[in-house]
Amino acid sequence: MRLIVLSLVGVSAVAHGQVEQFLNTPRFAWGAGSGLPAPYTQADMNITMEFRVVTTWVPYTSTGGLQEVVLTKAPGSANFNIPISSITTLFTSSQPIVWSSAVSGQQVTWTTNQVFSQPGGYVISGSFDNGGTPVSVNLTVNNVAVTGSLRSNFAGSPPAMITTLGRVANVRGTHTGGDAVNFIDMDTGTASGTVAGLPVNDVKVHFRNIQHINHPPMPYRLNCTANLGDVANNGPYTAKIDILPASGPGPVEWSWTGPITQSTAFDLSVFGFDPVPIAAAANRRVRIRVGSHLSQTLPITLWENPAVVGFNLINGDVDGSEEVDAADIDATILYFGTDGFGLPVHPDVDNSGEVDASDIDIVIANFGQTGS
Repeated sequence: MRLIVLSLVGVSAVAHGQVEQFLNTPRFAWGAGSGLPAPYTQADMNITMEFRVVTTWVPYTSTGGLQEVVLTKAPGSANFNIPISSITTLFTSSQPIVWSSAVSGQQVTWTTNQVFSQPGGYVISGSFDNGGTPVSVNLTVNNVAVTGSLRSNFAGSPPAMITTLGRVANVRGTHTGGDAVNFIDMDTGTASGTVAGLPVNDVKVHFRNIQHINHPPMPYRLNCTANLGDVANNGPYTAKIDILPASGPGPVEWSWTGPITQSTAFDLSVFGFDPVPIAAAANRRVRIRVGSHLSQTLPITLWENPAVVGFNLINGDVDGSEEVDAADIDATILYFGTDGFGLPVHPDVDNSGEVDASDIDIVIANFGQTGS
């Protein structure tokens, strides 16, 4: 019975590798049962459908697996929504099933408790296979209560290309806790029509043995070295790094602010940057700004292997205008003799701890330079 199997699909969408990687990704692959590719194949899920004929419940049982598909969610959250129409052919409505999460260490538990209804109800017309025998279904149901729970443990796994993502994954979430915390139940508030020609007045569907696996893509990686011109020491310095589209002004697609050391490589995992499914590297630009140094923007190619980029930054932009000009000389003179801390500008351009003649000399030497 395809309409039931698809219900299971939507639910199993929640398991992924290490919790941090799953939380930060905006896109992940999920599946369950024999629909998973090797070596992740699990046992098929158990599906029980109960139709009440007058006062007698008539059960049908089947099994099913779910192919891995791609789902999206908000980066930074384990919650996700799926339109109920994309989960099961029982419904044509786009009303979302909302899965709320609770994170505990490397374990995430999701729950849902909703009622779906629409004027006129949901019409089910078709058939399902019962041991090789087709069973006709002609029903109208409404006020369908959907309750469920899913639980996954997150752990690292050998890197592997996940075809549905078009990306490599090196973590996965695997179901844990058995039927007690991995189940879905549907119970119609109203039902009318026939199943196998018999009059039906209620329907219940139960999903058990939900063995699900999910894959978030590996984050892109960025390996940077910044050569800071005209500084008195190696820092640390506060850098701001932005990832931009390959061309044009474009929006900032990802940003990081943190400490760096002069001419020392640092590696960033670019979490949450995954705007579209791609099966090849992503061409972008990376921009860095550090203190009184002019910003520099360079082209990069992002992928699971680190994109390596080296910056050479020009000093002297005291006011952050992206040009070393007279205003920078004026600001350096204004704060001459101070330590330069806690100011809206950066007059101690060489980071010596004092605004002095050497700072003025640096600004003058780089006069007219602009950021890129």
